[in-house]
Amino acid sequence: MARSGGVIFSAVLVFLGSTFAVLTGALIVVAGLIAPRSSSEVATPIDFNYFAAIEAAVFFGFGAWGIASGIGLMRIKPWARISMLAFACLLLVGSVSAGVMVAVTRMPVPNDPIFPASFMLMTRALVVGFYVLLAGLAVFWLYFFNRKIVKAQFLGAAQILRS
Repeated sequence: MARSGGVIFSAVLVFLGSTFAVLTGALIVVAGLIAPRSSSEVATPIDFNYFAAIEAAVFFGFGAWGIASGIGLMRIKPWARISMLAFACLLLVGSVSAGVMVAVTRMPVPNDPIFPASFMLMTRALVVGFYVLLAGLAVFWLYFFNRKIVKAQFLGAAQILRS
């Protein structure tokens, strides 16, 4: 069965996002390797390297999930559509909560005269705008992968007509 433009578009975005996640995980690993070790004088509840290892594993996990889903989308596998719906739900919850948090959190005022007075306001607007775009993408995916014609593309027309 042929792939629609929306499926290809989604697969490309998934591959790009997954590549970014894997690269971020790799950067966290490198940062953990080159970060100075805490001295015994500083009492911390958890070593940075443990936190970094867990965070890197999460990024690698999401990257692997995305790459597998992208391949599944390109091959029109039914599980890939379900995977996209699950990811869209996680993306929507994460982006809305992060966007609200950035919007309501008090931002520091830069003391350096090189920064304009509106620097932090512009930064907040850009970050919130980024999360709004992610939330919009999640809503698009929830809508797109629930359309009857897309379900038919992934499940086969006979299964859709029975449901």
